[in-house]
Amino acid sequence: MNEKKSYKVQIFREPYVLLSDESESFVLKAAEIVDSAMKEISEQSMITDPKKIAVLAALRIADKLLAYERDYHKEEEKKVALKNYIDQELSILSL
Repeated sequence: MNEKKSYKVQIFREPYVLLSDESESFVLKAAEIVDSAMKEISEQSMITDPKKIAVLAALRIADKLLAYERDYHKEEEKKVALKNYIDQELSILSL
């Protein structure tokens, strides 16, 4: 495992120091996603409590993650079905 490094980021106008063994670009992108979600919620709603905005941002990000996971699993199921179909057709041809 890589050594953890310290990264300074700013999320919703607050400074944070994050420790991660990921690359700097990965950490900065993650912070940017959270910051962007929080800013968008703040601009689109009348909510001013940063904690509530953070929870809503986390829910929005989790929703996207779950949608990606669902789509990924659907695609994997399609691949398995296609592979099984091809294997079945090849076994018929080889008879």
